[in-house]
Amino acid sequence: FRNCKMALLSALLLVAYAAVCAVPCRATTTTTDTAPVVISGVGKFRYQYTPTKLVLPTSVQLLNGHGLTRDKAGNIYFTYESLDKTSADVRALIRFNPDGTNGQLLGDAALAQGVPHGIKIASEADGKEYLYHGNNAATVTKTTLDGELVWTTDMTSVWTGNKEHWPFKPTDLLVPPNQSSVFVADGYGLSKVHEFDTATGNFTGKVFGGKGTGDAPIQFNCDHGISLDDRVGSLVVADRSNHRLRWIEDDGTLIKTLNLTSSVPLPCNAQTSSGTSLGGDYLIVPGLGLDMVDPGPWLPGNVAIFDANNTLISNIEVAKFLGIGNASIVLGHTHPHDAIFLNNGDIAVAVWKGHEAGSLGGLEYWTRIPEE
Repeated sequence: FRNCKMALLSALLLVAYAAVCAVPCRATTTTTDTAPVVISGVGKFRYQYTPTKLVLPTSVQLLNGHGLTRDKAGNIYFTYESLDKTSADVRALIRFNPDGTNGQLLGDAALAQGVPHGIKIASEADGKEYLYHGNNAATVTKTTLDGELVWTTDMTSVWTGNKEHWPFKPTDLLVPPNQSSVFVADGYGLSKVHEFDTATGNFTGKVFGGKGTGDAPIQFNCDHGISLDDRVGSLVVADRSNHRLRWIEDDGTLIKTLNLTSSVPLPCNAQTSSGTSLGGDYLIVPGLGLDMVDPGPWLPGNVAIFDANNTLISNIEVAKFLGIGNASIVLGHTHPHDAIFLNNGDIAVAVWKGHEAGSLGGLEYWTRIPEE
């Protein structure tokens, strides 16, 4: 993370912090006989933290929560990094029922090596859905929905020493509809996007991007997430250390940019509500926030929701209410790393472990509260 994070100027941070506090993010905390009830957000997008859902299997030793996706049936897939990767029983993939129950470990120990990070599902020509996994250890993998290996491509021996491609540290990936290519975001490497063949896993030779702030050619500073914005039919990249989203064509041509410095700094991904009960107009963006060990003022991590015009309409204040210190429920959840809408309009949030004392990785379920 530190290799791709851009420090914010202190004055800019103060402005950003004030802006974040000013956006829609009404939150309430009440206490029951068992635990505080945490509610965050506004209007149609008020959510209650639900600790009884997305419960990890007891054998999981979670270090970092990294990626989330869902299949057509609404099942939820979570990939994560484990504390101990030496055990033969270690895993990196869990599938939950659409309602967040019945977590089932999938895949094998090999899938858990390196740093499992980004995950996406693609429907392909054979009528089946497949999982694609981006691993910081220069690896891209395709599996079935049960985690069974189709192919894996490790570029270490091929690209080591090649300054055009190395270091290669994938953070996310995407197969656009009706294409035979998987686009791999090299967020922790050179901030490029590389194309691989979905059938073979071979690198096609197509690459664009690179570290910087430019538009033509396109540049990123940690292209941490890459997704399909089916509201407009283009790719959307979470350009994390530049604090912005960038909509692009699949050849890297820039369409537009949205600056998020004052709303959700350090955005990790951006995924739509398509296929859910909410309709397809909304975009959910998890913002990492800054470590408390960084020069202040510290910006807490949150999950922002944008409307069809990319206007911020709600903020789920994860770090404030589930983090450390004066949090309503002290879980150590300071840094949202991925978030998705679920089929019923609820949301799931994967949490990264920060460097500050007490910060922990995790997985959260937030239940949407109907408007009164």
